[in-house]
Amino acid sequence: GVTVTGSVTDDKGDVRKIPFDSNTGQTTLTTAMVGKVVSSNTGWTIPASTFAAGDAITLVNNNAATKTITATALTALYNGVDGANVKASTLTLGVRSMATIWFETHDHCYIQASALTVS
Repeated sequence: GVTVTGSVTDDKGDVRKIPFDSNTGQTTLTTAMVGKVVSSNTGWTIPASTFAAGDAITLVNNNAATKTITATALTALYNGVDGANVKASTLTLGVRSMATIWFETHDHCYIQASALTVS
């Protein structure tokens, strides 16, 4: 076992907190956002061949308008609701909701959201 007196941190900060990354405009996800909650005032783009297996990013729509998630560059983005590959679909994250994206490989990932519209 390990006993720690004081705080435990890593290169992202206090390990008991999830860092927040606030952005304006259409936001392209980067490796610097891994392990963070990422906001955008218009939406997010998920690029291919950027992330590694096991990476995870949570998107938060923290205002009163829906936001788009663009994933067309990926080979697969599987919807946690039904397992469908939704990468070519129009993805809309609902008002005041969250979505977590977990990468199985650099261009295959899964999304689980509290309010995601796929059309």
